[in-house]
This record gives sequence, C-alpha cells and structure tokens, in this order.
Amino acid sequence: MQGLQRFLIIGLTVMMLESTGCAQVVVHHPEPMNEPLPNPFKGYTPYADTFYSNPAIPQNLVYDDVTWKNLEPHAAGSIEWDALEDDWEQHVQLGRRIGFRFKCADPWTDDPTDIPDWLVAMGVPVHPYAIDGGTGNLPDWDNPVFLDQHDRIIAALGQRYNNDPRIAWIDVGSYGIWGEWHLYMNDDLAACEYAKQRILDAYIDAFPDKRLVIPFDDDFAMAYMAERGHGLRNDCLGTPAANDWFDESMDALGLQMDQLSATGMIGGEFCGSEQGAREGFGQRFDQNLDFIVRNHWSFIGPAGGSLLVSSGKLLENAKTAYMNMGYRLRIDEIRYNNPASNLLHLAMIIENEGVAPFYYPWQAQIAFSSNGTIMAESAVVDDGWNPRNWMPGETALVAKIPTPHVPGRYDILFSIHDPDTGQPAVLLANTGNDGSKRYLLGQVEVMAGPHAAGDFDQDGDVDASDLVELAVSFNTATGDSDFNPAADMDANYRVNDADLSAWVKCFGH
Repeated sequence: MQGLQRFLIIGLTVMMLESTGCAQVVVHHPEPMNEPLPNPFKGYTPYADTFYSNPAIPQNLVYDDVTWKNLEPHAAGSIEWDALEDDWEQHVQLGRRIGFRFKCADPWTDDPTDIPDWLVAMGVPVHPYAIDGGTGNLPDWDNPVFLDQHDRIIAALGQRYNNDPRIAWIDVGSYGIWGEWHLYMNDDLAACEYAKQRILDAYIDAFPDKRLVIPFDDDFAMAYMAERGHGLRNDCLGTPAANDWFDESMDALGLQMDQLSATGMIGGEFCGSEQGAREGFGQRFDQNLDFIVRNHWSFIGPAGGSLLVSSGKLLENAKTAYMNMGYRLRIDEIRYNNPASNLLHLAMIIENEGVAPFYYPWQAQIAFSSNGTIMAESAVVDDGWNPRNWMPGETALVAKIPTPHVPGRYDILFSIHDPDTGQPAVLLANTGNDGSKRYLLGQVEVMAGPHAAGDFDQDGDVDASDLVELAVSFNTATGDSDFNPAADMDANYRVNDADLSAWVKCFGH
C-alpha cells in the first residue's frame, strides 16, 4: 500500500502547474536584534536595600536575606514580614523580582545568636563559632526542638511566598554559616545527615512551585537537591582557583551541568564582593564568561550587582555576560498556510540564544489582530510550546491555531504570557514588537467556513491538488525549505507516511 501511495504522489506532482487557488506556504524570517532585553528571572541581582535609579543594564532581580531572630523575634508564629520585605516595594513597582535566603547564623549581624531567644529558651543549645574575623553562636542542628520549629517556620515562608509572583527563587539556606551550607573552620559543629535531610525536605515541601537553589558546599545536600531537579548557587565566582574548585566539586559528585540546568536554576556571586566583581570581569572576563556559559548561570548577585552601573570596558563586558545569562529567545523562522479557514497551520523555529531555559510555566499564545485590535487569542497548550522546554539552541514547533470567526485579513501575533497578570511579559530578540510584547509573525487571509482535514488548498475538496501539496513536502521536517505545516497532519514536526495515510482517509471529502 505504501508503495502505491508513493507512486501516486510522484505521478500527481505533474498536476502542480494545473492547480489553481492553492494556499501558499508563507515563510518568514523575523529580523533579529542585538541588545540587552529587560526580561524576568535573569540578570544581575544587587541587594534589595541598594537602589539604582538608572542602571546601564536592565535590572530584573534583587536579592535579600533575613535571620530567624529578625523574622520571628518575639514568639513562635509571631512573624514580622517587614524584616524581610521592607525594601521590596520600590523594586516590585519596577517589575523586579526577588530571590531570598533565610539564615540561622551570620557572623556579621549585631547579635551573636541569630535564632530567636525564645527558641533557645525552649532548650535548643547554641555553640560558639568563629570565621573570617567574625564570631557568633550556632544552633544545635540535630536538636529535635530546633528541627520541629524549623519545619514550622519554613512552612510559614512557603505559605506566604510559594505562590507570590514577586519571588523569582528561594535559596535553600538555614544550615551553616550565612546559610551557605558550610561550617568552614568549624566542622565539629556539623549536623548529621538526618538533620540535613530534614532541613532540605522542609524547603521542598514548602515551595513546590518555586525554583530552589542551594549553595554547593555540602556534598550530601547538593546531591540530594540535584537528584530532585533543583538548582544551585556558587558564591565564589571570579578566580581560576575558585572556578576550578567548583568544577572539581561537580565532577566528584558526578553532576552534569547541562542536565541539572534543564530543571534547576543556577547562579551565584563573585568572591571578594564588588571588588571581586570588578576584577573578575575587568581582568579575567573571558575565563569567567566561559565559566558562566558552560555552567548555565541565570543570575549573578548580590556580589556583582554594582556591574549594573559600571562604565567603559567593564560595562561592555557586563552587558555581554547579561545577554548570555539565562534565556534569550529569538524566532528564527515562521511557516504557515495562507489563506486559512477555521485553523491556521503554523510552524515555528525558536532559538534560545542564552544558556538556560525559562524556568516557570508561562504560556505561549497566538493572537489575531485587525487594525490594532485583538480579535482572537489562544494559548498553545502542546507541551512543545512550553517555554520551560526551550533549551539552548533551536526548538521546532508546530500547532493548529483557531482563527477568528469573521473572515478577513489579520495580523498574526506571538507572545509569552505571565499567568499572574494575564499579559505578555517576555521580550524576544526580534524586531516586530507591537508595543505590548506581542510580535508580528505575518498576515493571513481568513476565509469563511471550516475545511476538511487534508484540504490543504482550502478549495472545499480533498482532491488531487491537495495531494500535490503533500507531495512537495513529503519526507520533510520543520526547518526544511519545503516543509508545509498543514501537511503535517499528526503534528509531529515531519511529513511522512503517517500523514499520507491520514490524507488518504480524507480523500474525496
């Protein structure tokens, strides 16, 4: 049967010159653009109490942290959210999102003990520690009262922030000095693995819908979170020795950054605070850019946030790094049939020029507009169109999009929508933005009435002229010059025997 079908296709291609009224396959390559784009969930991340009124690079993120004592100073359940959020509003008004960390020990605070006094009074022992000239008192991580109360406070954080659109990610903090999951020079104060896992599980349970990133310093914790698809942060970018240490640590754990970054957000900050950032991007930029790219970083900060207001060559380097961080989406090719009836058969190749995917379940949408008014718009629910699946490189997409009910000529628009606002919220590295973050794909003439599947030229019949259309695109795939999205009847990104068999069933209708 397949041989006969192919014979028919070859024989009928001679009819191409005789066919009239056929829908054309429109192919369009949108113009790219090369500039930093102010997009969510990526970029430089200064502390929230630092406000740059006119950053030279788009600022989309800020970073904050809070000790347990400051967040819940008086009694269990009496939480003072302003201790964490007091600097957020000015940033949120500008569309910036927040990453934050919860800490139990910070040698640079004014108080030697960073868990609440009431928790100590409940019987949680504390132990003195010293690091880098700072001192303080660590909690006994293994204490059951500490672990019970920690479960409760992290659950409270999750209840407030898990569905909060202001939040970009959560550091898995709590444990270790600065919440960095290390006890450098104080190894005798380490927790047992049970306590570590209990702390980790508290975050996993509290934040099922947010990206979690953990400092990589503890092998057990890093492996535990990586196995569950979560990300990491490296708080010592910038020097060859520090970068090599990270690479060696990942190799020792057998972690592949390409695989980890597919689901887990990755970032970090410079060693040596802002001076380290200036040296890292001023004196060793090529090496550090390579490190950021091959490890798929989405953000840098808080140390490095001042690069937003740098100048000269340092600013040029910082912009280059910004454009490589996270995702950067560009439409490379659009292909559709014109005219269309009740469905527009659309194929698109999107290029992620960044180093990481988009980590949240936002929706791609196709709209039809006439004279600047949206006449129809629908989300493309096929999993291939989920931006979380657009890894670095090219992704081929196909869809059948419902058209407006009223015949006429329409602009076809593409956008990625923030589910919290219902509005387009991602800029593409293309021209054609209509001003609302919708991008023009082309124009289509919508005809009256539905047409049968297989009626590629939409003349009302599934006949020999449609077989010609199928013949031209047979054995092609998205990205090939002769690919016809309408002929891809099973929407699997290629035109092959399955599509031919489906067309034969429609013949004569």
